[in-house]
Amino acid sequence: LDVLTVNDGTYIGSYLALEVGTYKMCVSFDSQHIQPCPFDVNVYSSGYFPKAYDDPLNVWEDESISFNPLENDYVAGDNASLLGFSQPGHGSLLRDGNLLRYTPIKDLSGNDSFLYTIVDINGNLAAATVHIFILTAPPQFVSFSGGLQATEDLISPRSGGFSGLEISYSDLMENISVTVQALSGSVILSPMLMQFRQPASGRLSVSNGGEDGRLLILEGQIGVINPALQSIQYLGNENFAGVDSLRLSTRNKNGINQLDVPVFVEPVNDPPFIDVPQYIMLESNGSESLIFHRETDKFNFSVGDPDLASFPGGESLFLVTFSVEVTDGFLLANLPSELINSTELKLRNVFQWQPIQTYAAISKHVNVKASGIRFRGTIKQCNDLMQQLLHHGGENGAVLTLKLSDMGNYGCFLDCTERISLPLHAKAHVNLIRKRPLSSLAAHVLGSVIVVESLIVFSLATLLLFFTCKCAFLLVHEKRNEQKNSHKPTVIKRLFSLVVFLQPSMSKP
Repeated sequence: LDVLTVNDGTYIGSYLALEVGTYKMCVSFDSQHIQPCPFDVNVYSSGYFPKAYDDPLNVWEDESISFNPLENDYVAGDNASLLGFSQPGHGSLLRDGNLLRYTPIKDLSGNDSFLYTIVDINGNLAAATVHIFILTAPPQFVSFSGGLQATEDLISPRSGGFSGLEISYSDLMENISVTVQALSGSVILSPMLMQFRQPASGRLSVSNGGEDGRLLILEGQIGVINPALQSIQYLGNENFAGVDSLRLSTRNKNGINQLDVPVFVEPVNDPPFIDVPQYIMLESNGSESLIFHRETDKFNFSVGDPDLASFPGGESLFLVTFSVEVTDGFLLANLPSELINSTELKLRNVFQWQPIQTYAAISKHVNVKASGIRFRGTIKQCNDLMQQLLHHGGENGAVLTLKLSDMGNYGCFLDCTERISLPLHAKAHVNLIRKRPLSSLAAHVLGSVIVVESLIVFSLATLLLFFTCKCAFLLVHEKRNEQKNSHKPTVIKRLFSLVVFLQPSMSKP
């Protein structure tokens, strides 16, 4: 037994019990027992008493959170209750049984704490501290109604940016980031607005990210982020019309916040197109010849309209007017029976289109023969006609004229009462050239000329090679003689003098 004396006359004693049980003890002072004597001391194991542990708690600013502080505490038999708690320094607490709801002060971020006490069924107490971390929420988007308006194939808005894009953030000095991405287009910053931004409001970092580089990333303080957001411009993909989505994501050190803003892209009527070559070679016998042959032709031949891909009514309701005419001969085609009511023909020496008067349908198809064929159908039906279009006659060739009208159809299907577009047209000409086979005499003469020309070219090449080799040999031989003469100048001079001396003597009789 250890006894400790305190200056105010108090004695404190401590005893270490080695086993669990009931002990009888007496306290004596000046050889006299202090009553009661003996008194009972019950010794319990450590698991008998409750243990309270500190609780970490995270909460977003301007939000509340409900929690049970007893969840991580130890109580024998799990039978304990919350006895009391202190009030936090930067928020308020509400109690509902053993549950507590903490609400921080508005626009506050940082740390807070409070104490709480628990009690078990035996009246044993334990206390702990709740440490609260008030996190700054990611930047929030200022609410706005509706969506954004844009126009197909144009930067929208034409001047400035979308004024409705704005975020709010409590920490004016912290750097945050905002990413903007269009699902069916791209976003850029208006250079006109960005160059008038005040430098004193902070530094703005602008970059592109993502796999295709279409992700616009803005980094900086809230003072520079909002002006940048209000200078954003949108450009949809080529020929895109309809509803797109502008995905905005804000990020700070604690998390991410996202918002999808609808973008209503107003459609614009684009002209149709005809893709054909300038001329096509046909057989010369004047019989029926297939004009466009997909298996053998190396060029592209098709008609289409850029508005077809985004037409809400689908391909079957996107109707166009297609016509083909030749200046000489006839065109032959096999049309499906559903096109007969809209098909018109132009006969030889008749300059007006006339509907089909009589026809015989075979397997729901009708054979037509005329110098011109015009009908109203889908883009697929127009391309099907081109693939099986035949030309007959016209031994000297002909000119094929193709015309396509979109009849004003574009992306305003089922909503065209206030959107009226004039029909747009496409026109193309193809020269049909008949091949003329050579006669036997012309072919024999042409073959002979080719053989003679080949022999002449071979002879000239051989002669050129011979003179080239001869010149090279002479140049080498002359160079060797020059080298020998440079080494023996004296001998040459003596020989020359000897020759000069002998010449007069040899000339005498």
